[in-house]
Amino acid sequence: MSTSPLATKKTIEALALSGAFDSLQGGITREQFLAVNSKGEEFMDTLIRYGNKYQLDKMESINSLFGDDSSFQIAHPPKFPPGSKLV
Repeated sequence: MSTSPLATKKTIEALALSGAFDSLQGGITREQFLAVNSKGEEFMDTLIRYGNKYQLDKMESINSLFGDDSSFQIAHPPKFPPGSKLV
């Protein structure tokens, strides 16, 4: 199993700013990918960490007798005022 990420923060940022995620369900705007949450980190960092944890948990559940993969919480973007401009 490879440990290198398939998508880096720079890749996700470029995709978000170019509008590649605009048609996905959930209504996450381009601005929200760059928004800073209450912990002082960008949503993209939270999203990447969530994806890494999800993949790790999924791999670990394969070896589990019961295959439980519900040990993670879904990442949600921070609230962002409508009409805000990208930095």
